[in-house]
Amino acid sequence: METIKELFNFEKKTLLLYVAIIVLATVFACLSQTKPLKKIINGEVSVCRKFKIIPFALSFFVLAFFAATTANGVDRPVYGNMFIDITWGDIGNGQEPGYNVLMLIVKIFTKDPAVFCALVQIATVAFMYKSFYDLRDDIYIGFAVFIYTSQYYVQSYNLMRMYFALSILFAGFKLLKGGKYFRYFIVLLIATLLHYSTIFAMAGFLLGMIYVKVKDWSLGVHTVCSVALACAICFFMLYGVDFIKRINFPIIKKYLIYLEEININSIGWMWLFRLIPIAGVIYLAKNFKDEYNFRRFALSFLIVNTLINILSYSVPVLGRATRMLSFIYIVYYPYVTELYRKSGVSEKFDLNCGEDRVKVFSMGANQVYYILIVFGILYNLYLALLYFSGYRLSDGIDNFRFIWENYLW
Repeated sequence: METIKELFNFEKKTLLLYVAIIVLATVFACLSQTKPLKKIINGEVSVCRKFKIIPFALSFFVLAFFAATTANGVDRPVYGNMFIDITWGDIGNGQEPGYNVLMLIVKIFTKDPAVFCALVQIATVAFMYKSFYDLRDDIYIGFAVFIYTSQYYVQSYNLMRMYFALSILFAGFKLLKGGKYFRYFIVLLIATLLHYSTIFAMAGFLLGMIYVKVKDWSLGVHTVCSVALACAICFFMLYGVDFIKRINFPIIKKYLIYLEEININSIGWMWLFRLIPIAGVIYLAKNFKDEYNFRRFALSFLIVNTLINILSYSVPVLGRATRMLSFIYIVYYPYVTELYRKSGVSEKFDLNCGEDRVKVFSMGANQVYYILIVFGILYNLYLALLYFSGYRLSDGIDNFRFIWENYLW
């Protein structure tokens, strides 16, 4: 009830605007794929949705326009001031070097920080939509856009730099699908030069590579080994802080202030709640061939994400890093739902009783598909409700203003 009450503190026009943005972008994205169409992919007949570019472009335009023109976001004035103050002598100082180089390149053409922020925001949405387009034969774009807009989009108004780096990871998803792992590793390195939190995505990717290379291990063995490793890292992070502080390295020094915030607290339940959808679809994907190794990468990112989620109760700033690991959920959840839509596979739920398996009940592919869709919508609406009610002030997303109404610099 407190969550609902907090929403009433929102400026009504702002809340309605955010709802309209999410609905419009999602509806246009849904219209970009209509009737299922038979296609030959890798020599096999697959039932894909017919793609239409105009609704897809309109969906992109809605998100890009408001992201580029908003004056909202607590950190946005900071990004603008960084752009104003940056010089070529600052490449190795302050922020990540890749981001410094980006600011200096843009500064050759414009000195206006509002233009710089607008370009970064447009590029962020463009990279996201590039991946949606690349995966159009594998996912329902409307569902993926709904997850993106309800969980990530508005947050990018405030965490502009981090979400720009995340969108680059997302844009490279085609490389992951195509098995071009070294190229995707290069993408990860580029994103890390823009925001160091990408290092956590790097950990998820490298763990996924182990899963891919050691395919003779069962998924259960992978999980047990990964959980054991995660516990060891967790123990080190919580009790090896003094050792970390003694490391004389610029990156460590920069983030040392966050290590000062370490405080071993009790662990809440929210981390477990966030595991439900991705863990569920990883399980449900067992009926299908892991053609692109998506399932193994989804599991590796899930395990590292769980570790970071648990650590964030003691190191609060790590809560942001979980976004770098949960991005795969934007496409993997719709990917698995589409697998069920395309197939005639029935999902059987059994009880394991020694050597005997007792069937509890089974569902057809269409039933699983619609349950996943309905659950995904309700789940993401609830998380959106938590975000809008809990981060209204801390992220500066209330009282929406265009940049020409409230020029920040």
